[in-house]
Amino acid sequence: MYDIDRDDIPDDLLPRLATWPDTAVRLALGAHAAERPDIAQLLADDEDCSVAACAARLWKLPEKLAVRLAGRAEACVRAALASNMHAPGVILAGLICNGGEPETIPCQHRPDTAAVVSEVRLLTAGNPATPAAAVESLPVGPDPTLALALACRSDLRDETYRHLLELRDHNVIARVAMNWATPPDLLRELYDLDAGRWQPCVLANPRTPLDLLVRYSREGSAPPTDYHPDLDGLLALAQHADPRIRLVAAASNKLPADVRATLIEDADFDVANRAARYYAVSAEQVRALVLRYGSPE
Repeated sequence: MYDIDRDDIPDDLLPRLATWPDTAVRLALGAHAAERPDIAQLLADDEDCSVAACAARLWKLPEKLAVRLAGRAEACVRAALASNMHAPGVILAGLICNGGEPETIPCQHRPDTAAVVSEVRLLTAGNPATPAAAVESLPVGPDPTLALALACRSDLRDETYRHLLELRDHNVIARVAMNWATPPDLLRELYDLDAGRWQPCVLANPRTPLDLLVRYSREGSAPPTDYHPDLDGLLALAQHADPRIRLVAAASNKLPADVRATLIEDADFDVANRAARYYAVSAEQVRALVLRYGSPE
């Protein structure tokens, strides 16, 4: 096959490849469809649904083409549409609510009807482009698979995250605990839930409330606040009299240079050492720290 990105490619080559009798050739062309609108347009009506599915993976999928593809009922095409983050929200909402119109059907590549419906719904639920209102209307039953997809979304209502926890599925709880959109009060509950079982997951959340990180630090552990977004809160902690609280601020990568410099000169070694662990800290600052406290063993 030609290198289709060559400048001297014949004008009629792509249409010829798109209608080639050998499905393997059309699939090879389809490997480029995710980045090439011209190829996606050529393959959208292919008789083989696995080839048409390549078109449904197009990055920045135009609405007109998305509507055209949504008219195909084969499972291959529906699954590809369901996972495309640029598919129109109205199409994704239709897929998650009723499987799309016309009704999704199995194909030779996905012959199990029940599995097809479940896969399309799961992919759509986990797609951030699917409207939250459509997702939250889903009944979450005993099977945690759908709940796992929802637990990773950042646009749900606060009560939806709480409802997910009520399923008592460990994987779902872990994902909610690490989801930056989980409400702070719910993270505080999770921090103490089950004798602290979920503390590592809560601490891995980049938006864990600072009061939890202060608790963690006071208990003698190094707080993971590298990218915490609450700079005002961190600046207030940097001035606290308790070194274990200053340590929470010292772990941040967002500190202004002057605040970091002050913490590097802190009277507490742990605070100074943690503040110095940043790529922009100068060699002179590191040498001064070593002279002041000695080289760590």
